[in-house]
Amino acid sequence: MKSGVALLFIVLLFLSGCQTPVPPNFSVRGLGTGGKKIDAELRTVTVTIDPHMDRRSVPAWWGWVDVAVLWREALQEALDQKSVFTDGARKTVSIQVNVSEMRGSLDMGVVTATYRIIDRATGNTVYGQVIASHARNANDAVRKNILQFLDQLDLLDINKFLFLPNQ
Repeated sequence: MKSGVALLFIVLLFLSGCQTPVPPNFSVRGLGTGGKKIDAELRTVTVTIDPHMDRRSVPAWWGWVDVAVLWREALQEALDQKSVFTDGARKTVSIQVNVSEMRGSLDMGVVTATYRIIDRATGNTVYGQVIASHARNANDAVRKNILQFLDQLDLLDINKFLFLPNQ
């Protein structure tokens, strides 16, 4: 009887130390409005996964989840929260994001993505930046990556090309 209780205690102790995998959720909360308003209307946001990226590095517990769709939704939501772009402006732009690296575990996340803002009338890139972020897990790394992009928008002059050095 005592050995059964001891075994149960050891199993419970072991299980209490295990971390539960976190489902993918890239939403950035509590941004508020403010910062620079860009005189352009945002028409589309697309996120793609680089075909050369090692997809085995995406956290295994996410399974079949479409990371690109979740990233796009989180980015669009963050842009809407901050009211970065001007609805009805004469200039229209699109944002394109290409995820080239994503590694995650329960205690570490690394994400690298290239952000581009394209002038839809001319096809010119008015902003281009590779942003790398590290955080305690993959969710937080993606959130941090999106926040770094939003911070860069304060430097953007929509009428000039801006390609910042890698972060």
